[in-house]
Amino acid sequence: MDAETETTAPKKKSAMKGCLLWGGGLFFGLVVLAAIVGPQDDSAPADGITAEEQAASDAALPEVAASQLIAAFESNEIAALRAYGDMRMKVTGQVLGVQADMSDNPLISIGGPEDFLGANAALDGEHADFAATLSKGSPITLVCDGVTEVIGMPQLKNCRPAR
Repeated sequence: MDAETETTAPKKKSAMKGCLLWGGGLFFGLVVLAAIVGPQDDSAPADGITAEEQAASDAALPEVAASQLIAAFESNEIAALRAYGDMRMKVTGQVLGVQADMSDNPLISIGGPEDFLGANAALDGEHADFAATLSKGSPITLVCDGVTEVIGMPQLKNCRPAR
């Protein structure tokens, strides 16, 4: 039986080595395929929409002043969430500040001249560099996909500059 055991052991190592080679080859093949396909080009207009079509779409959205949003949340958070929560809208105001969140993504604080704390607007990934061009006090209009709240402060979701 010792002779059988000795001949069986190399077969197990050979089978394991073959599995590792196949697994490694499969992984390498997937990496090559990913390199060929490559990442999607983010410079193309979203959903194939031209700048003119996007501007027309933006013009049709309801316009809400940031001060109006802030006042609504200060008055009644539940009513404000029901009114504005999932509404796609243009939000207008002035830049109160530009900060970074915990992941270093830009947040634009937007409000009116009388607002001490503004609504925070999180920019979508495609427009993150836009925040670097802003200065405190400048007028701004953003298109946002809705609003939530954190400790009573409006948090605008997935925003981009209006066209």
